[in-house]
Formats: sequence, C-alpha cells, structure tokens
Amino acid sequence: MADLAALGFSVDSSPVRRASSDLDQLSTAAAKAETAADGVGRGVEQAGKRMSGMSSYSERMARDLQKIQKEMATIQAALAPLGNGFDRVVNAIEKLDRASTSGASGLRRLAKEAEAANDNVQLVSHQIANLRAQAIDVGTMLASGSSFMMVLATQSGQIYQALADGPGGSVAASMASRTL
Repeated sequence: MADLAALGFSVDSSPVRRASSDLDQLSTAAAKAETAADGVGRGVEQAGKRMSGMSSYSERMARDLQKIQKEMATIQAALAPLGNGFDRVVNAIEKLDRASTSGASGLRRLAKEAEAANDNVQLVSHQIANLRAQAIDVGTMLASGSSFMMVLATQSGQIYQALADGPGGSVAASMASRTL
C-alpha cells in the first residue's frame, strides 16, 4: 500500500476549524439567548403575578366602590326628609322676618302713642299743679273770712280753665267737674 503521506495529499482543515469556531460562538450566543429568555420568562411570570394581584386589587376596589355607592344612597335617603325640613325652616324664618318687620312698625306706632301719652301726662301734671294752686287760693280765701259764694265766684272760672287746658278740653273739664 502506498503511503498516503507520500502521495502528496494534503487536507485543508481550516474550514472545519472555522466551522468549529463558529459553532462555539453559536453555542455561546445560544446560551446567552437561553439565559435572556429565562430572564424574560421570569419577568413575564412576575408581571403575571402582579397583574393577578392588580386584578384582585381592582376587584376589591370595585366592591368597595359599590359599598360606598350603597352608603351614599342610604345617606341620601336619610337626608331627603331633611330637605323638606330645611324648606320649612326657611319658610318659618321668612315668616319671622315678616312678623318682626310688622312688629317693628307696631312698636314704632306704640312709641308714638307713648310719646303722645307722655305729652298728655305732662299736660295733666300741669293741670294738677294749677288745680293745687287754685285749692290753696280757695283755702286762703275761706280762712280769711270770705263767703263761700265769693270764693265760688272768684275761683270757679280759674278752676274751669285749669281743667279745660288738659286733654279733651272743656268737655273733659265738664265731665271731670261732675265726678268731683
């Protein structure tokens, strides 16, 4: 058999080495891709868990909101009668305001009447002072020995005048003289 080395064959193994190197690089890249895919998978799992937690949280929030809505409806139902009560209170306050306005005008009229009565009392007190003076004159005249007719003649006009100066004038004086 012939010696192959002697035949002059040579085998170029450089493409096999290149292919082997490329295969090594591909294996390394595949390992990195696998690691990255595992990381993505874990991230997707975590996101899924979070979304599941968010879903249950959202459901709890929806239930809580429904409870709040029911409570609000209960509160509105409880407050509805108060709305009518508030209207009645407002109406009562308006009536009180009208009554106080009317009362104020009545008090103003009463004040005017009281002022007029005060003026009358002052006139009456003036009359009393005048009648007192006339009574002193009558007493003095009788004590000095004047006859009753003389006293009546001199003092009756002045007594009548004192009474006629008051409220009601001479009519009141005539009525007052009848009660004496």
